[in-house]
Amino acid sequence: MRKRYLATGAEWTIPFIDKSWKVISKLASKYGWKGYTPQFEIISSELMIDNSVFVGMPLMYSHWSFGKQKVQMYDQYIKGKMGIALEMIINSNPAVCYLSEDNSACEQLLVIAHAAVGHSHFFKNNHLFREWTDPESIIDYLVYARDYIRNCERKYGDELVEFILNAAHSLRHHGIDKNKRPPKLNAEARAKRRKWRLDVEQENKSELHDDAKSKQKDEIADFIKGSILANPQLYDKNPDLPESNLLYYIEKNSPILTTWQREILRIVRTISQYFYPQMQTKVMNEGFASFVHHTLMNDLYDAGYISEGYMLEFCHSHSDVLNMPDWDNKYARGLNPYKLGFEIFKDIQRMCTNPTEEDKEYFPELIGKNWVDIINDAVVNYRDESFIKQFLSPHLVRKLRLFVLSNFKDDDEHWLISAIQSTEDFETIRTILSNMNNTMLGIPNIEIWYHEQLRTDESLVLVHLSNDEDKLEHDKAEDTVTHIAQLWGRSVYLYNVKHNGAKYSVYNGYFKKTIPDELVLAIRGG
Repeated sequence: MRKRYLATGAEWTIPFIDKSWKVISKLASKYGWKGYTPQFEIISSELMIDNSVFVGMPLMYSHWSFGKQKVQMYDQYIKGKMGIALEMIINSNPAVCYLSEDNSACEQLLVIAHAAVGHSHFFKNNHLFREWTDPESIIDYLVYARDYIRNCERKYGDELVEFILNAAHSLRHHGIDKNKRPPKLNAEARAKRRKWRLDVEQENKSELHDDAKSKQKDEIADFIKGSILANPQLYDKNPDLPESNLLYYIEKNSPILTTWQREILRIVRTISQYFYPQMQTKVMNEGFASFVHHTLMNDLYDAGYISEGYMLEFCHSHSDVLNMPDWDNKYARGLNPYKLGFEIFKDIQRMCTNPTEEDKEYFPELIGKNWVDIINDAVVNYRDESFIKQFLSPHLVRKLRLFVLSNFKDDDEHWLISAIQSTEDFETIRTILSNMNNTMLGIPNIEIWYHEQLRTDESLVLVHLSNDEDKLEHDKAEDTVTHIAQLWGRSVYLYNVKHNGAKYSVYNGYFKKTIPDELVLAIRGG
């Protein structure tokens, strides 16, 4: 093997970055891994924290919550309780790939393979990202959003803009379309639609609403229980309801919001929608990127591009990335997604090339197949919960020593182990782990239900459809209703409802929230 080292020491240069990318991208091409063309940006540790706070977006608008998060992260970094990300990449075209200036030459190779190949390939090919994101226009939209909110702050005041943003941010997870597919528009069409929307004088609509006499119906609770919940078919008269995208409905129908306030809701909603695929693919995305950098760093060594010393440094960094915290670590939130995803991809490779009799029983469709084709197909067609449900094997459950643990009668000193690494418990563990990684299960299913008979007072009626395991926390539910009322400007009712077949029953009362008239005037006065 001819040795042609890309570098021999810890120092790196810009020509080294360029040469490394050419070599790594060529090695990646034999596996069919090709993302968006990268645009490398070398930044400081402090800027890396900034980008982490802004979820990797360098052009985000300002909000106090971002500053609070930055202070917390920087404090943790100074105290040595957390490290700085070695890289960060934006799902854009070209893909903006941030590299820390503090990285060693070996670390730069690792993160180029991890981000510029692994993440970028995942962004470009996974079906969720292809359906829900537009990498061609996201940077332009972020510039528009930042400038628009800055102009609103200058024109209407920081306090009022912050009030609208606070309410919108609190509801951002209820501003996501999970089933509807957005239309694909080019940049010119998007700009024309935005200009048309902003030119429409929706303030006139608000004035008409204010002229209507507001009435409070004392019998509304009985009406809801007796009519709406018992006869959900009444809502067939309105094809737009029920509506689970709360921010969208409020943006389009609020009696009090002005045009610019509706646009701020739309900005928050659009950016939240952009990150919806990332919420659904944390394990797959990070696991695949880790699998890619592990494969390509070994290929670099086999081809003579890096030395044994670099491989030792890589093994140390790779182990840090995949470190799995103890089950009782109070600072950890579940399993390390890098570790879980990486091990599943490695296990797919193992089952394709060196299967056991157990593998042949559980995964006959993988036996003897080209592992590259299987992994690339998984990247395209799965999200975290389906990926785990499909590919987690009994072998990996034993290797990771997975088990199911729960409190025993809410006693912190006593725990109940309900499933272990056994054949009998395998399906239980796989199902529970799959559900744990379905992030949308953690967001209450709240829908807007509305009825013509309620339009005299313009009350907004929301229903939380749940089962016995999915109940609303009272304080959080009340906060949600408060923020909705702030944007709606009228009475807001939230019913916690259990669904039994074709019938609905109120089993936890309802929450009601209104806002003072002076607050309505303050919002409209903006």
